[in-house]
Amino acid sequence: AWRMGDTEEEAAAVFEEGRALAERKGDQQARAMFIGRYGLIRASIAGSVSEYVRYGEEAARIAENIDDSSLVAAIRTWPAYAHFLVGNGNASLAWSERVLATVGADNHLGKHFFGYSPRVSMHHVRASASTFLGRLDESWTRFDDAARIAVEAGDLEVDGWIQYSRMMLAHACGVGDSIGDHG
Repeated sequence: AWRMGDTEEEAAAVFEEGRALAERKGDQQARAMFIGRYGLIRASIAGSVSEYVRYGEEAARIAENIDDSSLVAAIRTWPAYAHFLVGNGNASLAWSERVLATVGADNHLGKHFFGYSPRVSMHHVRASASTFLGRLDESWTRFDDAARIAVEAGDLEVDGWIQYSRMMLAHACGVGDSIGDHG
C-alpha cells in the first residue's frame, strides 16, 4: 500500500485488524511492524508525515524492548526517515546515529526486514539532514560517502535515493543543472 497506493479506509482497516491480531498473540515484533508500516502508509496515502513520525517512534519504542538488534536497527529507520520527510535535520541525525550505533559496519544487519540496508540508508539520512541544517560542505562529503557505501553494499535502491537527494543539495547550492545530468 505504501508504494502502490490504497484507500485510507482500507489501510486503516487492515492496520486495526493486524494490530489487534498481534496484540492478541502477544507478538511484539508484529505489533511494531504494523505500527511503523502504518505510519509510512499514512505518509504515502494521506500525506500525513507527522503521523509517520508518531507511528515510527512508537514502533521504535516497541522494538527497543525486543532482544533483536536487526529488528531494532530496521525499525529505527522509520522515525529517521519520517523526520527526514518533515525536514527535521536534528531528529533525523539523532535517529540515524542510533541506527548506525546498532549496526556498526554491517551492511546486512536488518536488511531482510525491508529489503534495504539500515546502515546504507542511514548514511543517506545523515547526508540529507546535513543539507537541511545548512551544513552544505559536510553534506557533499556525506553524500559521497553514502554513495560509495551503497555501491559497495550493492544496495541500488538506496543509491537511487542518495542520487535524488544529492540533486536536492546541488539545487540548494545553485549547481542543479550539472547534477541533473548525473541524476
